[in-house]
Amino acid sequence: MPDKIRVGIVGATVTQGGSGWGANAHVPALKALPHYELRAICTAHEDTAKASAAAFGAERAFHRFSDMAAHPEVDLIVVRATSATCSRRI
Repeated sequence: MPDKIRVGIVGATVTQGGSGWGANAHVPALKALPHYELRAICTAHEDTAKASAAAFGAERAFHRFSDMAAHPEVDLIVVRATSATCSRRI
C-alpha cells in the first residue's frame, strides 16, 4: 500500500468555459490533505486532459474514465460535476 492515497479527478479542467470548481476547490483541497496525492486528471478530451494534468501537477492524464478507473496508480476517484448535471447522473 502506498504512503498516500493516489487520487484521480474527473471533470477538473483548466479550459475556458469550465466552472472553476476543480481548479479552485477540489485540487487545492486535495493538495492540502497530507494523506492524499493528486495523481490523475480525466476530462472528455485528450488535449484538455493533458493540459489540465500539467496545470495541476498530476502525473497522468486520461480522456476515458474506464482507463483511469483501471489504472493501478489510482486508488480513489473524485467525480466533479456541475450542479445542473450531477442530479441527472445519480
